[in-house]
Amino acid sequence: MPIRPLHAVPELADQVRDLIRAVWPEHYINGRGDAQADIADRTRVTGLPFGMVLVEQGEVLGTIALTGPSFGSNDGEEAWVGGLAVTSAARGQGRASALLHQLTEHARTQKIPVLYTTTANARGIFLRQGWTELRRLPEDDGQWGVLRKQLSESVEQNEDEKI
Repeated sequence: MPIRPLHAVPELADQVRDLIRAVWPEHYINGRGDAQADIADRTRVTGLPFGMVLVEQGEVLGTIALTGPSFGSNDGEEAWVGGLAVTSAARGQGRASALLHQLTEHARTQKIPVLYTTTANARGIFLRQGWTELRRLPEDDGQWGVLRKQLSESVEQNEDEKI
């Protein structure tokens, strides 16, 4: 599964934009989200947000991003995984898991100690890769969960130790 940084394949940006619009129409079509701007932001070479795409035979089958604080974040929760999307035809084949694994490895190379995400539908993918659920958000009757993955042992902090 060829997973590449979005900045390396800018010619695929429109396909990525169309994918996230299809996956989250309530945000990007009916809401205030700007898919074109989000994808443009994710094409940067350094810094956040940073996007990745899964491409097979010139077709975008999935995408994921490393971003700054997101929906459900608390102070001190800096690096977030967001925008995990796979085309409906490509689901159930390990592609979302591959995207998450590759982005996690990228975060490690960037010396990011902890990752967070908010998800309503992909909880299982994250849990299978060693993420832990921190809390549920009250929106949509608690369907949204905030999860965390510790990447570096040197900064692990017990929740009870926070001041």
